[in-house]
Amino acid sequence: MKRESRIPTVYRRDNSPYWWMSWYALVVVDGKKVSKRLQKSLRLEVSVVSEEDALAAAIRHTESAIDALSKTGKNIAWLRDYSMSKLSLERASDSTIAAYERSYRYLVAYCGETLIIDTLPNSFSDGFQMHLHKAGLAPGSINLYCSIIKASFSRALRAEYITKNPFAGLERIPVYDSGFEKHLTIADKNKLFDYMNKNVKNEVIKRLIRIYFYTGRRRNEILNIERSDIDIIKGVMYFVNTKRRWVRKKAQNIQDDIRNDVIWFLEHTDNEKPFALIRPPMVSWHVKEVFRRAGYGNLHLHSLRHSWATIALEQGEDIASVSEGLDHASITTTEIYKHGVRRSSIIIDA
Repeated sequence: MKRESRIPTVYRRDNSPYWWMSWYALVVVDGKKVSKRLQKSLRLEVSVVSEEDALAAAIRHTESAIDALSKTGKNIAWLRDYSMSKLSLERASDSTIAAYERSYRYLVAYCGETLIIDTLPNSFSDGFQMHLHKAGLAPGSINLYCSIIKASFSRALRAEYITKNPFAGLERIPVYDSGFEKHLTIADKNKLFDYMNKNVKNEVIKRLIRIYFYTGRRRNEILNIERSDIDIIKGVMYFVNTKRRWVRKKAQNIQDDIRNDVIWFLEHTDNEKPFALIRPPMVSWHVKEVFRRAGYGNLHLHSLRHSWATIALEQGEDIASVSEGLDHASITTTEIYKHGVRRSSIIIDA
């Protein structure tokens, strides 16, 4: 038994008019394919041929599928199948194919498959952009999916299959201003905390969010604090900078707003690291989920650090003290917060 890493494969997904060509690592015995598990798991019609025959078959089947599609009504389902057929001819990468599939899943969820393309209004693209925004997607993802759909319409328009592109005049959403990430304002903070008190049952995540907001620390700087680093009587805890790994730990005052939260962690666990009750990636995921449900889908855990710095500057704190509080190596890094966007989420005009 030997493993051949470059066997061309032509295959078609179930109930789909277009064909693909790719290469899979298949186990072969005496030249015969025995990896039935791959074929079964992917539910594919597979035939192993030479590379030249595989390319010729992929082109032949895909072009015939496009010809058949061109005789049907030009609706959203047609546009999806037409775009995927073209990708197969171009031998697009798996990541490109996955991005197109996600884009069309969102498009179908927004308008269905039966809408006729030439009857779509020019405002259709704005509605789709708003749909992605309400789904909690980040601005970068919204721009990506809209650009993919726009490219699909443009491709079909150039081939004269359709007569209009409703995404032609769509503008990109600005992701950041002056390289600055989005943050919470005081009003947003109050709204978020009210939401958490009423709806979030996970005490660990709820208290961690408050601690991150009032300390401005990075994720692992809080999670790596040891029990011996916390002095409730003096109102201070010590941490290690995760970027520079100082030998000497730095002090962080425990504000009255989070004093009870710190005590709660000390009393509810015997761990040497009392804040590390959840693995770091899951902490980020849970915080992101709380933001999404509270209506701040474009924020994440590190946004709490930006919020701390921006609010401090807006309240008149000296930039040097804010820079020291953030443990930035240079004050020029802190200066980006002076130009922060004064809003907590991107607003798309309907």
